[in-house]
Amino acid sequence: MYGHVAEHVGEDGRSEPAGMALWFLNFSTWTGRHGVYLEDLYVRPHLRGHGYGLALLRTLARICVERGYTRLEWSVLDWNTPAIDFYAALGSTSMDGWTVRRLDGDALRALGSR
Repeated sequence: MYGHVAEHVGEDGRSEPAGMALWFLNFSTWTGRHGVYLEDLYVRPHLRGHGYGLALLRTLARICVERGYTRLEWSVLDWNTPAIDFYAALGSTSMDGWTVRRLDGDALRALGSR
């Protein structure tokens, strides 16, 4: 797991964390190359709209380009229209036709103990 923190410096010269991106490497059998999966992107509400989310995504995109990774992927809740619009404006596309599946809790323990 890797992370980046965006820092906001106020008019008084004090700095505070503005946001963060947590990510890890994944691997695509389709391309035979690594990619980056963005697990969490968060910008503090009072600092949204100042470019911190964009800066964090640019950093991850730059890592992908420099290292020859083929994709930067993440999930977004289908009701989060502001985030979806922001991501679409960057040129990202929705992976229609794919459904996220999850095993957790009792179902995970049951399968893992068989």
